[in-house]
Amino acid sequence: MRLPDPRTYGNADHLLARLAAAACDAAGRSALAAAVREALARGDSAALQAARAAVPDAASSAALTAAIAEAVDTPAAEPGSVALRFFAIPLVLVVGARGPGQVAGALPDAGEIARLLEEQGVLGPTRNFGLSNALVDADVLERLDPVTVRGWATAGAPRGWDPAPVAVAARGEEVHLRFLVGAGLTAAGAPAFIETGANIAAWGMSITRVLAAQLRAPGLDVLPLPRPPARLLSAAAAGRQAQLAAAFDLFVSNALRRFRMAVGDPVAVVSAHETCEIRVTFSSPLDESLHDGFRWPLYPADDITAVTEGIAALLAECRIGDVRAVGRVLPDLSPAGAPWFPRSAEAERTGMAD
Repeated sequence: MRLPDPRTYGNADHLLARLAAAACDAAGRSALAAAVREALARGDSAALQAARAAVPDAASSAALTAAIAEAVDTPAAEPGSVALRFFAIPLVLVVGARGPGQVAGALPDAGEIARLLEEQGVLGPTRNFGLSNALVDADVLERLDPVTVRGWATAGAPRGWDPAPVAVAARGEEVHLRFLVGAGLTAAGAPAFIETGANIAAWGMSITRVLAAQLRAPGLDVLPLPRPPARLLSAAAAGRQAQLAAAFDLFVSNALRRFRMAVGDPVAVVSAHETCEIRVTFSSPLDESLHDGFRWPLYPADDITAVTEGIAALLAECRIGDVRAVGRVLPDLSPAGAPWFPRSAEAERTGMAD
């Protein structure tokens, strides 16, 4: 399944953007890394921001984002020295509500999480490991200035992070995203927590149990799903993809149950929209009043091929045999003026679907 890309990019009229576009091999990545480190050493936040706006495609956006995150996370250091390494653990929160409620924006005891990670040997050579108790919103991480974050390695971390409670307005199931932010001292050349904690299977279940107990709230069933730790400046992207994958899984499960109880298997229409998102619409030619839809927003560095392949794989796993991809980018709104989730009959009438 292939979709047109609804996003627009720059014209590579910036040195860092051109280097990012050429970072398809080891030499290209090395040149990009050196240029990013020079911009950070100058404290040139404006150059980094301009480069992000000038990248010509998703691959160069991803390369630039990765280069900035790595340069900030691994400052040059003398052999034997130690550096303060920052990270964020994405938490996908699956919340089942029996009515309105709220998940607290901070953990009662973040130290319990840190102690458990240490007891399980997940920290490796990292010392003075600590976690903030705040559940941090993805927008906060995305707004971080790389030059400022780079300075934390020597000046120290910020005093605190703003807690972001999760508000649930109505009965049902929702998927939310928050982050646990932390830091630890690691010797130059030694693996940091993002490497030693990468195997989520080794510690994820035990941390899930502790988090579920600490985030318990009246009228809510909270299932926290930690994902592998990531560099502070790339964690938001990793977390959003994990959140969207979990939310899409939940959507498909619930929608399929409704359709199969009513009319059998739905037809799935997958479309790209000018609002820079992919939409998946379930409908049935047996009952045009029965339909449901899911929005998957695309961020600049997202690989649209990987996203669509993931969507197609889940639909195939759920044995949805009729999946139609729309071959052109659609507007946000339908001709009737409502958010456009094209149904199977509509796709057939207009010849949109392949």
